[in-house]
Amino acid sequence: MAKKKSNIFSTIIKIFIFMTIMDALFSGLIFDPFYFGLFGLAEWLVGLVIGGVVLIGLIILIIGLLSGRKDNEKAKRYASVSVNDFLSNLAQQAKEDNRLQIDDETFLFFTDRENITLDNVDVYMRNEYVGTLSEYDSAFPNAFNNFMGSMMDKMSKRAKKKASKKKKEEKSAVIETIEQIKPVEKDCAYYIDRFRQLDGEIENEQVKGHIRSTIEYLEQIKHIEDEFGESKDKTKKLYQYYLPMYVDILANYDRLADNAPASEEFKENEAKLMKTSAMINSAMQTLTSSLVERYYTDLNVDMKTLESILKKDGLVRDIDNAKEAGRNE
Repeated sequence: MAKKKSNIFSTIIKIFIFMTIMDALFSGLIFDPFYFGLFGLAEWLVGLVIGGVVLIGLIILIIGLLSGRKDNEKAKRYASVSVNDFLSNLAQQAKEDNRLQIDDETFLFFTDRENITLDNVDVYMRNEYVGTLSEYDSAFPNAFNNFMGSMMDKMSKRAKKKASKKKKEEKSAVIETIEQIKPVEKDCAYYIDRFRQLDGEIENEQVKGHIRSTIEYLEQIKHIEDEFGESKDKTKKLYQYYLPMYVDILANYDRLADNAPASEEFKENEAKLMKTSAMINSAMQTLTSSLVERYYTDLNVDMKTLESILKKDGLVRDIDNAKEAGRNE
């Protein structure tokens, strides 16, 4: 009976102590004028200190739980990293260099770059030998798993960065190659040379005569283009469509002339070629005239404008007499 009373009394004492601590805690955190006047400054200060300590402890506990959760998640993720995958990635790094820098102070050294194992990869810190990866794994297995996971992340980032850099370099190389390989500009000069070549290859004198006429027209056109740059707008189709087709026709005719010059079909096509050549030269004659037609028009307009100004200013009374005098001179 006495023992039972003692237990009850002990429980009451514990409850009283707990309530006193909680009372001191809240009295320290919350300033109550009534409470302060009743119990005094000392107990309020004690409550303030206890409350502050408890709050700081709670904050540290919460931060620890959060960071611990992140560390646990990372540890779980790193735990899934296999040694074979890790070694495979190290083997890729070993192809480039026998040394893999981890940070400013630590690096791995591959003693056998052809056969990467945990036993032949050395760890160095501050240029001092620490041990092999195998020894690291044996001594600190959990830390080694984290190390493998961290290294896999680093090597993955390096590989992506390297692939991105390589892609940019390849793109730049392609652009540079495209810029270097400039297509042959098939302008008037190009076709003059091409027709001269065909003139030397084809034996039929009539066909050669048409080709030489084409060359003469092209030389005139080139001279006009050099003097009047805007005239090139009218010759684009000549170089893009007409002359390429005519060159192909002459080249095919030359091949047939070497292989079947006596056939009736060849002779028929040869007669058609004469008409086609005459037609292309006639078109080029028309084109040559049209290239300078605008400039003749501009010239006539300028001369008429000048005549009108001179007549208006009374410098020339009779335009017709002035023209006649100009002819006599």
